[in-house]
Amino acid sequence: MRVFGARQALRRPSYLAGRLALAVPVGRFRYRLLVASVDGTSGEMVTLDSTVADRLDGGRFAASDLVLGVLGSGLTWVTGNDTVPLNPLGRVVAGGDLEVYYQLYGLAAGATYRTVLEVTREGRRSIFGRRRAPVRLEFEGRADGPRTDVRRTISLRDVPRGAYILTVRLTDPESGVTLVRARRFTIVAP
Repeated sequence: MRVFGARQALRRPSYLAGRLALAVPVGRFRYRLLVASVDGTSGEMVTLDSTVADRLDGGRFAASDLVLGVLGSGLTWVTGNDTVPLNPLGRVVAGGDLEVYYQLYGLAAGATYRTVLEVTREGRRSIFGRRRAPVRLEFEGRADGPRTDVRRTISLRDVPRGAYILTVRLTDPESGVTLVRARRFTIVAP
């Protein structure tokens, strides 16, 4: 159990935010998180269908989940030499930038990998009525060694409000293995 609070009542649009790390073995897990007031008069159950804890030991090509953030959100995660902005609400202000962070494992230092990032409107193939994503970035990178930290900024300047999915395809050209990671987010009015 974790208890935290504010010094005074929160006013809109304020939120309490925190981060909890939990070590788990490799496997597929379901979780439930109950958030409630101390007096029990309000609360909510937060659920996900499942989450996978992969083996990220550098022994094979693997990738972490995507961490989506917004600069200035007030919540960060320090990993190695980087401070990663977080975005617990999954909201980006229209015209803003989305910060994306992930880790790659199992590539030798200097090895190349290929990345394709796509932002697509949830429930549709494209916001333009064609089979084209409103944001698509492709690039090759070079691995730092058994673990490579990757951070990218995606400009959403011309992307209208709505629900979106960021899909990242990572390919190891040497083995031909492609990994796909995806996260939902929402673009909201300023």
